[in-house]
Amino acid sequence: MATLIIWISACAVLLCGVHGQHKCPPGWSVFNRRCFKIVTSSSTFHKAQMACANENAHLASVHSAAENDFIQGLVRNAGLSSQGAWIGGSDDGSEGTWYWIDGSAFDFSDWTIGQPDNYHTEDCLMLTPDGNLRWNDLRCDDLRPFICSKKSPYWDKLHMTDVSCAP
Repeated sequence: MATLIIWISACAVLLCGVHGQHKCPPGWSVFNRRCFKIVTSSSTFHKAQMACANENAHLASVHSAAENDFIQGLVRNAGLSSQGAWIGGSDDGSEGTWYWIDGSAFDFSDWTIGQPDNYHTEDCLMLTPDGNLRWNDLRCDDLRPFICSKKSPYWDKLHMTDVSCAP
């Protein structure tokens, strides 16, 4: 019985130690097992995606209202509500068929009223700069700050490690 208690205690310490590690690299924020980074310098949509790729990331995809609220909070906290920001949606391949450039399902949207409208061939997705930060389609060559996202290295490490607590 004492041995079992020692093993349970050791496993609890091990798991708490792993859980207490940084979940994202410095400068990134964690939400729902993904890391997000707001980049305040302005770039075109495609150059923004390349900048994210240089950090093993993509322009952010959004899959829930809670995640959308989190991303909007990042933009507000960075003081960028009046500029908006690129996120990783596009309908460049087929007009009106939106997809996330990271390949994940386009299973949530938060379009502002009257959007998307493809005004002047708008194929890239941004958070609107009007303060509400809802979604708008925009020409991909416009210059905007942007948000990158990637899987949390913490979760990758946790799933790749076989932790056994058997005595």
